[in-house]
Amino acid sequence: MAADKNHLQHAEEFELMRAEVFEIAASAVSFHGASRETPRIVLAARAVMVDGMRPADAAAKFEFPRERVSEAVGRIRDKWNEICADNGWVTETVSVPPRIAALIREIEKETIDPLRRELIASRKKKMALALKVAEKKAPKYKNKPSAKD
Repeated sequence: MAADKNHLQHAEEFELMRAEVFEIAASAVSFHGASRETPRIVLAARAVMVDGMRPADAAAKFEFPRERVSEAVGRIRDKWNEICADNGWVTETVSVPPRIAALIREIEKETIDPLRRELIASRKKKMALALKVAEKKAPKYKNKPSAKD
């Protein structure tokens, strides 16, 4: 019986997320380490959380230790739980006819769309700020360098 319990815990730990939900949660997590690795670890976590890939397989595919992928999955799941708690939302697993499930998904979409719009606006602001910083750091030439220089 203990083996069945462990199997159920593993299945719950890696219950699939919809891509929209993953995008919101992952964008709210700050990952440590080199920024060039951040997109890859997010893709590895997405492979597990959205696509259903085993963590070990995602780790091998994206060239990370399995523990690092599992940590990223946990941090993203924790962030989604935090977002849900902050908004007073609950997650329920229920069995309903397909037409009711479609209605529930539509209601959820209407609920998370404001978060997605906020995320997009935030990304645009961050990009504009990054461009301003880059422009300030770029060398300024009073005279364009000639071919002889």
